[in-house]
Amino acid sequence: MRPHRIEIDEVPCKKLGYCPYGYLVEEFLLKDERDEQSCPVYGHDCPVFYAAEAVDVPEGGHLYLKANWRGVLASAPEETRKTGTMAILHSAGVKPVAVEGDTVILSFRYAHHKAIMEQPINQHIADQIMSNAFGRPMHVWGEEVN
Repeated sequence: MRPHRIEIDEVPCKKLGYCPYGYLVEEFLLKDERDEQSCPVYGHDCPVFYAAEAVDVPEGGHLYLKANWRGVLASAPEETRKTGTMAILHSAGVKPVAVEGDTVILSFRYAHHKAIMEQPINQHIADQIMSNAFGRPMHVWGEEVN
């Protein structure tokens, strides 16, 4: 699906002081002339001005997740937002490390977070969140990092 422009009043990096798209924007083409939708740091059109339906990034999925982790969690289905699963995914000890086929691999700093996420209800909610982000059925697998 081809992206289309949406109305936004300013690019997020002006409010944040950094580009929240990180790795994602390194692949964008630079524009010859900058305008109000240009990134002041990199010069590309800011991704926030484009909308598309499903995201299909089989090879670079982990880069997408690393660059957009907070956005992925913020765009989760409403019924998943006020859950213990979401609280753990928001914690500083959880990071996306890889996407292999239909599996998102997360690293957990703390073994107890990993154990909680392995409970069927939490696994189901995490799968829902990642499926929503990728626009296709996805599963979450955790690994502990020492």
